[in-house]
Amino acid sequence: MAKNAKKSEAEDHSEALKQETDKTSAKIDDAFGKLAKKCRAKYDNAKSKIGQMKHNTRRAVLLRRFKLY
Repeated sequence: MAKNAKKSEAEDHSEALKQETDKTSAKIDDAFGKLAKKCRAKYDNAKSKIGQMKHNTRRAVLLRRFKLY
């Protein structure tokens, strides 16, 4: 009887662990999505401004940013 009680406790922990893992994975996915959105915005902004820049140093910064993102 004691073995069965220990086994059910272990199963309860595995369910809790699985739920916590799912929550954490969802948070990570949301954070990565936000970061990707910001990077895409910076990429698009740099891409649109590269042709308009006349200063070589500023153009180089935008070109590096464009390549980075």
